[in-house]
This record gives sequence, C-alpha cells and structure tokens, in this order.
Amino acid sequence: PAPRTIGRYVILGEVEHAGPARELLAFDPELGRKLRLRLLPHEDPASGPLLDEARRQGRLRHPGILAVCDSGASEAGIFIALEHAPGGSLADWLAAAPRAGSPRALPASWRRAR
Repeated sequence: PAPRTIGRYVILGEVEHAGPARELLAFDPELGRKLRLRLLPHEDPASGPLLDEARRQGRLRHPGILAVCDSGASEAGIFIALEHAPGGSLADWLAAAPRAGSPRALPASWRRAR
C-alpha cells in the first residue's frame, strides 16, 4: 500500500504501478493543489537516474510535458513531483479516437488494401 504522506505531500491514491516505479496522485497542502508523484524505492538502481531525469525535465517548458514541481528523497524512496494533468494516460488518449496518420483514421477500404 502507498504511504499516507511523502514529505509534505498527502497521498490521495495510486495512478499507476509499473515494476518498482509508482505514480501517485497527491495533494500539496502548502500550495493547495494536486500533483503526481513518481516514486522509486531507494534500493532501486534507477533511483539516481530518476533525479537526473527530474533535473533535465525541470528545465523543459512545453505544453506536452508535465512541469517538475519538486524532487527529493523520503522514507518511501526517491520522488519527482509533477504537475497534475487530469484525464487519462497517453495510451488512453490514443485509444479514444483515431488520429491523423493512424491506421484507424484511414477509411476501411484503405485499411484492407494495405
């Protein structure tokens, strides 16, 4: 089970769990907003690279990239705090409707001809 808090963040629930990494929905009581925490256990070899990822991603500004709000370590592990974007994952978005260039966006007769 997810811890109830990580640092100052109150954990509201788990969003994803892939291998040792966990994505948690959290609330920051200091700023009064929801965010996502990407969490790895301390002993995971990827925990060092996770903080490197936070530094690189923290310098980026793009509407398609979640902003890094914080990073650090807690008893639960190494974490990156990311802005919260309500909605589903990229996989959910892609599955929801055909996109230009996607085989599903082509007329049925064209898909059969391929």
